[in-house]
Amino acid sequence: MKKELTLGEKIRQVRKEKGFSQENMAYAIKTSDAFVGRIERGEAECSEEMLEAIKEFLGIVGAPLLEPEIKVYKSRLWAANEMINASRLSDARVALNDLSAIKHLPFEQDLSIIYSMIEARILFREGNAAAAEELINAAEATIDEAGVSALHMYHRNKGYLYYAQKNDYKKALNHYFLVLELESDEVKYDANVLFTIGSCYNSLFQPFKAISYYEQARREFSGDSVHKLASQIDIELATSYAHTGDLKRAEKLFEASLAHAKSINNENSIGIALMNLAFVKGPKGEYHEVIKYTDQALVYLKNDKYTCAMLLYNKALILINLKEFEQCKKVIEQGKALAQGNETCMILLESANHLITLNDSASANYIETVTIPHLISCGNSGKYAVQHYCNVLEAHYKKKRATKKAMAIAVISRDIYREMIFGTEYFLVI
Repeated sequence: MKKELTLGEKIRQVRKEKGFSQENMAYAIKTSDAFVGRIERGEAECSEEMLEAIKEFLGIVGAPLLEPEIKVYKSRLWAANEMINASRLSDARVALNDLSAIKHLPFEQDLSIIYSMIEARILFREGNAAAAEELINAAEATIDEAGVSALHMYHRNKGYLYYAQKNDYKKALNHYFLVLELESDEVKYDANVLFTIGSCYNSLFQPFKAISYYEQARREFSGDSVHKLASQIDIELATSYAHTGDLKRAEKLFEASLAHAKSINNENSIGIALMNLAFVKGPKGEYHEVIKYTDQALVYLKNDKYTCAMLLYNKALILINLKEFEQCKKVIEQGKALAQGNETCMILLESANHLITLNDSASANYIETVTIPHLISCGNSGKYAVQHYCNVLEAHYKKKRATKKAMAIAVISRDIYREMIFGTEYFLVI
């Protein structure tokens, strides 16, 4: 166990760290160097006035050296952290600046780590990820000896770094799972942690696991933190339900997100909600509803050309199902005009063109050799679209009695579905 330092030992450590002699300090606080020596050895008491004079000389005014000071300091530190949770960044920055003397106390490693991790949170929110990462990396030197609260803050920041900045969702999950294990009286995990774990699983193409954590966030937590996240959780949850085929739940949540967006009169959110409803109604066979919602979403999202291109692509697929091929071709051309510069959009729109002429071997070959490989190469974001094309192409090859080709496409579809459930580290049962 780490030895608790006396007040005198703390003063001596800071003095030596600063490069001052006992004589320097004695002169500054108007006493003898012999008396300074007695204070540092614990042989003489230090009055409140003298302690403040020592702090001023050492440049650590506001630093907690005594137990009551440490208690007050901790409460102020966690108050600054709560300001970040409430998005009061400027207040948090001011509060943290008032507590910065902790950086000069070499014996307060835990509080120093917590301080730097709270500062990293502010930097992340301010968009300065590089500076935040520097603080996180600097903490690694002493993190093995840190207490629970400091470890919690470190792993939370490290998880966010991998999630939001490096897009390494597996490493992010490793840190967030440690956060779930590290609870203390001072700091606990919250809905944001569970929501981010769900988002990691969504990004890893595992919607079933994502649903579990989104639902847990809504079930276990209440109050302001969840209220602020509620709409976002519902949208992500609805998307996950749609990907797993639970269209009824997805539609209900998307309708709620549309109502919320309208209540706050946020045009972009309204457009996204309409777009989501359009996407979820297609698999239900409500084709005219898809077209209605798509046309409405295009109005709200008109300034986002790539999103509009994808909306037109979805509309084209519906027009194919309605066998309105001439109208479909016009929609595809509109989409291509918007999709210039976006390879995936262009390939999807061209693929829709080939769905019209699928009986032509060149069209089937395009989907098999261009569309499916490209979407797989896009990573997890393209795999949901791959399933659609695999299903269409497998049915086409079965109809043509091209059994080997149908089986090859079925294997791709099966492996993608297994990955959705188990992730990439699943074991085949023989």
